[in-house]
Amino acid sequence: MLSIGHQAMRAARLVALIATAALALAWFVVLRPTSLGGTAGYVLVSGPSMLPTLATDDLVITQRQDRYSVGDIVAFQVNDALVIHRIVAGGPVGGFTTRGDHNLVEDGFRATPATIVGKAWFRLPGVARWILFVRQPLPLAICTWGLTSFLLLRRWGRKPPAAHAEA
Repeated sequence: MLSIGHQAMRAARLVALIATAALALAWFVVLRPTSLGGTAGYVLVSGPSMLPTLATDDLVITQRQDRYSVGDIVAFQVNDALVIHRIVAGGPVGGFTTRGDHNLVEDGFRATPATIVGKAWFRLPGVARWILFVRQPLPLAICTWGLTSFLLLRRWGRKPPAAHAEA
């Protein structure tokens, strides 16, 4: 017979498993990056060109769209760089004219549906600063060491299940 505490622990583990599966499914459907076949793009904003709408160190999540129109903020490839600016004119056939909200002049290139990663969907102010910090070798090594240590100590710290005597 299982004790009440053991049943509660099993129920908690089941709830945690279901919540984890739901989060993984949500990420797969909504936040999976385009490099993995999804519709999301991630832009680490740097520079003042989109002030006051977007600031340096903002993380912008974009979503690929079927159509883009004037007024949309889009991320697009220019050579090896990812630019995030607003569409101010044009269309899918001849390309879109873009400009940063803080800039007085349009960009000297046109974004096309093939170069557009997606439309700005969600902004996380200041998050890019932390992502850039953690991606450096020393903080990444410390985070990896800490997580590995936590998982190993958690595993080794478990007591083996007590044998239940049959009466």
